Amino acid sequence: EKALQDMTDDFPTDMDMDAGMLADIRLRILNQLTERLILIEKARELNLQISDTELEEAIASIKGDYPKGEFDQVMLEQAVSFQQWKNDLRIRLLMVKVVDHELEPRIHITPEEISDYYEKHYRASGSDPDKQEDVSNIDAIIVQQVRNNKKEVLYREWMTTLEKQYTLNVNQVAWDRIVNFEIRNDVIID
Repeated sequence: EKALQDMTDDFPTDMDMDAGMLADIRLRILNQLTERLILIEKARELNLQISDTELEEAIASIKGDYPKGEFDQVMLEQAVSFQQWKNDLRIRLLMVKVVDHELEPRIHITPEEISDYYEKHYRASGSDPDKQEDVSNIDAIIVQQVRNNKKEVLYREWMTTLEKQYTLNVNQVAWDRIVNFEIRNDVIID
């Protein structure tokens, strides 16, 4: 139920929704939860974990992006305990680790792909990376962008394969209770 709440926080609550929009939101949430469960199970099979050190480094990095005291304020405003946020972060990091473990070895980048990406995104757009402040990293940036694009394509194919491997049964009564939304007069009532 907590995972569902975290996912529904991304959806606006102050707007009218029709039955079709609500059904779409429910399906997207179910798909996200399904992917999360599959990736957690895959991590168990691969014996992958997030160490306390990895978690603490990630926390320090995230906190470092906030001005002093701002991170704690965000936690208060979101009404989430630090421990719950930390547990959720560990799961997100684990999911990324599984994806990287499984997909990174499959990604091969050719010089032609780097050149094509440069032509399409820099030269064709009129931007000149040589005039940007930090040109020393442009090659690394392009390689990472090409890698991420390939990973996105591979991810969908890989996830489709995993969904066929794992059986996930949804208890419809429990699901309906968890996503207890009703539509009355085109307004969502929780």
